[in-house]
Amino acid sequence: MKLLHIQLTLLVIICLITGPGQAQVVINEIYINPDANDGDMFSPNTGEWIELYNNSASTVDVSCWVFCDGDFCVTLPDGTNIASGDFFLVGSPAGAACGSCDFPGLTLDLDWATCGCTSGISVGTFRNDGEQVVLFDDTGSEVNSILWSSGQPLPASQLSAAMGSCTAQTLVFVPLSDPGAMYENIVNAGGQGESKARTTNGGPTWATESAPSPGASNTPLPISLLSFDATASQNHVNLSWSTASELNNHYFTIERSVDALDFSTILTVDGAGNSTTRMDYYAADRDPLPGKSYYRLRQTDFDGTTETFDIVPVTVDVSVTNGLALYPQPATVNSAVKARFSLAIETETEVVVTTAKGQVVHKSIVRTGEGMNEIQVPSLDLPGVYIITLNNPQFFLRRQLIIY
Repeated sequence: MKLLHIQLTLLVIICLITGPGQAQVVINEIYINPDANDGDMFSPNTGEWIELYNNSASTVDVSCWVFCDGDFCVTLPDGTNIASGDFFLVGSPAGAACGSCDFPGLTLDLDWATCGCTSGISVGTFRNDGEQVVLFDDTGSEVNSILWSSGQPLPASQLSAAMGSCTAQTLVFVPLSDPGAMYENIVNAGGQGESKARTTNGGPTWATESAPSPGASNTPLPISLLSFDATASQNHVNLSWSTASELNNHYFTIERSVDALDFSTILTVDGAGNSTTRMDYYAADRDPLPGKSYYRLRQTDFDGTTETFDIVPVTVDVSVTNGLALYPQPATVNSAVKARFSLAIETETEVVVTTAKGQVVHKSIVRTGEGMNEIQVPSLDLPGVYIITLNNPQFFLRRQLIIY
């Protein structure tokens, strides 16, 4: 019984070390649609290429690993290693043999036109209208796989080339329709002269690279956000965020919403442009919505490219911000809603009703007296969230009204 317990413990440890979700080497960038030369059906000199990246902390031996697209396979020769954080570029000789390619003199780690390591048809040609590429290790186990434009019909298996000490393997594809398929969808092939690349090397998301980066770091994110916080304090909301680095960062936008769906801009803050040190930012919403609302941060580059970050909810206690009471709350369409508040002097009060998006649906001036006042809120014939604002020389009061 003790022996069985030890064996099970070792099995758990092994599974933790070698389990899924920890791919050491991944497909990092792929050039599918060359601008100058799309190649022909059976030519390996198409100008297309694929980049592998070592996502682990140590060198990985990729001897006899294979990648296939359903039409052809490429075997990595025995003795091939990829250092930690390094790239391995496979493609055609975009030099003398392919002078019209987009990258003349491209430095390849493996030339699939001359290596004798390929099998199948259409060697070196990726379909622009959709297919997939699967990376297998030397045991035939799937390591990483991508697809674009919904893929193409796959064969049940594909035979790799035998070369040197690497024997031919029969590589089995997981059907695209299989619920257990692990293909990363890179969306589409991109336009001519563009590649599809992970937004950060080895990262989970893909983007179009208008300036492909074969064998080099992909375009870094415009900012590395450490935090974004929004907290209610008295009659305003404090906003703060920090970045670890910034690249071509023009400005930040703070957006607010009452329903976490439709957002409007409430303020902008200049970015640091370029920075490699921590930057801390502070701002305040001096006119917050009463009750629960939502804030989010948007970043804009100098070229107009934007990135939006997570939503943060905030609840502003209306009893702290003002002495305005609405009843009934919530109310039904066209029901009689009243506003109750107290004044120290007799004066005129402006009544404004807006939608959650800021559209004014009513504005009027009413005469209000000293002491407790009660006025009729104009009837509202559409369900939704409205903001009731009372404004006079003595106060500025706001409160949210829900109509259903």
